[in-house]
Amino acid sequence: MYSRKYPEIVTATMQRVLDASSHEVLLIRRNTEIHFSKSQKVIGMAIMTNPGSYGFNRLPTWNEFSKNCNYEGEHLISGTGYADLTMQKIIDAVRFGYQETGHILPDGIVRIVNISAIVQPKGKSAEAYHLRAQHLLKATHQELLLSEGFLASEERLQAESRNLDFIIVGFVHNVFQKEAKKLMEYSQNVHNAVYVIDRQGWFSHPRRWQTDKDLMELAKQQMVKVLLNQAKVK
Repeated sequence: MYSRKYPEIVTATMQRVLDASSHEVLLIRRNTEIHFSKSQKVIGMAIMTNPGSYGFNRLPTWNEFSKNCNYEGEHLISGTGYADLTMQKIIDAVRFGYQETGHILPDGIVRIVNISAIVQPKGKSAEAYHLRAQHLLKATHQELLLSEGFLASEERLQAESRNLDFIIVGFVHNVFQKEAKKLMEYSQNVHNAVYVIDRQGWFSHPRRWQTDKDLMELAKQQMVKVLLNQAKVK
């Protein structure tokens, strides 16, 4: 019987935004969660740049929903799937941290939060797509869908992380630099933040942990350190 290396279920919502001028569908991914168990307790969070490749490819209507401007179904859907490569690296770090601190497996949910919730098509600019979506959503006063409000200040970020075991923080280089730099600054004052600084002084994105094994090892050790400190506090 086939056994998945990453059996954790990932849930999310997708919302369509129609750009009538270009006859194109833009997608907003929100409420992304990695489920390590059946528990509904949120144990951690990962803050990154923008949504990756994870989508609802198993849904029969996915191609129509994500590409067809004339699609007549719902414009907001929920779905489930399995972890993309970035999420797999997060899972590796989280599993290791909990196992090394006396747990068999993590018990709960890890939220995925991004600077921008707009899905970036391959070969396209993430920031340009974000601005397009922002312009389109302003017409219906929905531009707040593109980002989580608590990312806007250090105080709100600290409040959001207070009841969590950890928050992972890492960003793609040269994308949303202003926002990423602010969040890196805020995160250094968050007691349960897990981040790995690369040679350029940047908080490395979890996707890089796949190709740079040293970064992956540092992420695991940082996770252990944070979880041990959390255990002392509790």
